[in-house]
Amino acid sequence: TKVEDTANKKGAMAFDFGTLYYFGFKDLRFGMSLRNFSRPVKYSYESFNLPITIKVAIAMNVLSLVPEMIDHELQVSIEPVYPYDHVERIHAGCEYMFKQLFALRAGYRSNRDIGAFSFGFGLTPKAFKGLNFSLDYAYSSSEEVFSSIQRFSLGFTF
Repeated sequence: TKVEDTANKKGAMAFDFGTLYYFGFKDLRFGMSLRNFSRPVKYSYESFNLPITIKVAIAMNVLSLVPEMIDHELQVSIEPVYPYDHVERIHAGCEYMFKQLFALRAGYRSNRDIGAFSFGFGLTPKAFKGLNFSLDYAYSSSEEVFSSIQRFSLGFTF
């Protein structure tokens, strides 16, 4: 039998579109995005679409409704996700921040096997001689494949 050589190098151009709208009420905002918008890609003898994903989200600092809580923020967001090649998902999260110095975070992503639940914290001390510093930690659950996933990040800016 004859084996045919096939060049398995293909490129595709895809576009991502998004918008963010502020309602003018406190910091209530609405966002939308469309990712991987392209023509079908042909690879070898197969043709397929890139995984298009549509996201919509709404978020707000709910503590901005309480004037006495000026040093506190509680950002809450919810994001339905509609992927072309998977079931719909819901992403929800919140971040509590005190005086822009310390943050506690938690999130949940539905229909996920890895990283469905996550939480973490962040520290952003005041600048010292022009140096800005940040430290972040995040934990993600991983029920079946790995043990828990932990991430640390350290940032410096001048």
